[in-house]
Amino acid sequence: MSNRTRLVAAVIILTLLTLGGAFSAVYFSFNRSQERQLDDALLSAARTEARVIAAQPTASIALSNLPGPAANQVGPLTPFAAVLDAARRRVAQSSTMDGRLLAPRSMPFEVPFDLTVRDERLRGVWVRVASNAELELFFAVPRSDLDGDATLLLRAMVAAFLVAVLWAALLATGIVRVFTSEQRRIAEVARMVADGDLTARIVSRTKDREIARFAQDLDAMIERLALLVTSQQRFIAYAAHELRSPLTVLYGELSHALRRSRSADEYRVSIEEALEATRRLKHLSEDLLELARISEGSTAPTERFSLEESLSAVLDETRPLAEARAVTFRSSVEGGALSGHPRDIERLLRNLIENAIRHSPERGEVTIVVRREAAFVTLAVEDEGAGVSDEEREKIFEPFYRGASETSEGTGLGLAIARDIARAHGGDIRVERSRRGRGARFVATLRGE
Repeated sequence: MSNRTRLVAAVIILTLLTLGGAFSAVYFSFNRSQERQLDDALLSAARTEARVIAAQPTASIALSNLPGPAANQVGPLTPFAAVLDAARRRVAQSSTMDGRLLAPRSMPFEVPFDLTVRDERLRGVWVRVASNAELELFFAVPRSDLDGDATLLLRAMVAAFLVAVLWAALLATGIVRVFTSEQRRIAEVARMVADGDLTARIVSRTKDREIARFAQDLDAMIERLALLVTSQQRFIAYAAHELRSPLTVLYGELSHALRRSRSADEYRVSIEEALEATRRLKHLSEDLLELARISEGSTAPTERFSLEESLSAVLDETRPLAEARAVTFRSSVEGGALSGHPRDIERLLRNLIENAIRHSPERGEVTIVVRREAAFVTLAVEDEGAGVSDEEREKIFEPFYRGASETSEGTGLGLAIARDIARAHGGDIRVERSRRGRGARFVATLRGE
């Protein structure tokens, strides 16, 4: 059973209980009030008749014609009356009795009760004749008017009850349908996304702020999911492409070397080519593993270390690459203590510095500046290359992205790994125009504590 069906059923059940209770209370209250009025009139008429009988000699008591006052007190109802003596014999009776049997004398005096005489329902009462304790008066009137009113009221209430329940069901169904239309739309979009349609969006138009916000959050989540899936597919495609190139070279060199007998120098050249392809594969696999590890979040405990020592170690590692291009370093470190993962920070520095070296012209200069700014440490690496266009400032941090001026050096993962490391340390990386007027300036911010 759906939530909508349960909600409509709950409204119907609540309506049944509420209206049923209200109508029952009205019905029983009305009947009781009418019965009290009849009982008051019945007792008053019986007492009047008893006083009239008491004023007559016993031998002359006759009830063939009731006295006017008693008849008037019960209105249009036809009275039934009988007088019994101490031996339970009828002394007299009204013409309406017509031989009808009396009710058993088991009820107390002046307490109205119901009885049936010849299939006719009556409301009767026993009273004592005041001047003669041996005489008892039975006085009754038909209940037909009272029962007819009760039946009419019951039918009217049942009809009203059924109409009210039907109207409540229709109204509840309509209201629930309107209020749950957005939920149905959300469910439909969720099923579409689960089936693989990442273009589905809710685009809520409801005025309910909570549902509208929920729909917006879901749309944002789907957008993010679509972006992640697209990035993953592109990443796989790029990784396959990057892996195919060195594998093709490696396979080609080995196949070429084995095609026929060659001299030692020729074998050496083939092996060196294969070794270079293997080196590229090794670096690419290491970068892929590093990117996956950092993206998942490092579980290693943090430690406090000196950025100056880390920078010095990275400069020593990258110096051969810089000397091959006649590139020089200029560095400045202030307040370089940091809590984090030293190996990851060294990887970030090495990636940024190697990137700066590759993009610097021969005999160029790479500047590294470390500064503490409030709760953050800023690492700035600046080169004298061609710089980065505004269109590429975000794209260069995507895995395997290479601009038009890029060479085939590196794996294309360095800047992506550097950004993930910075974000894992509570910061980020951005690229700016060099303050020298040419080149690029990469700025990494890391949380200091």
